[in-house]
Amino acid sequence: MSQHIYLDGMADKIAYAQLLHDGSQVAIKSALRDYNYEAVAQPVPADTVILELPVRKPDIVVPVIELLLK
Repeated sequence: MSQHIYLDGMADKIAYAQLLHDGSQVAIKSALRDYNYEAVAQPVPADTVILELPVRKPDIVVPVIELLLK
């Protein structure tokens, strides 16, 4: 299971995402390519990127997600 962060207007702009404290990769999904709109309660704009985060918060004060842009 995972939590999600929605980034509007970022479709095709992010090359890679990772947690800064340990370098673990954060999955990047495209609203247009990777999600079934019938299964989503609220519509997601086509230019939205969805980051899939682990459910359990890392054991640090402030978790930071590093985004590498194209």
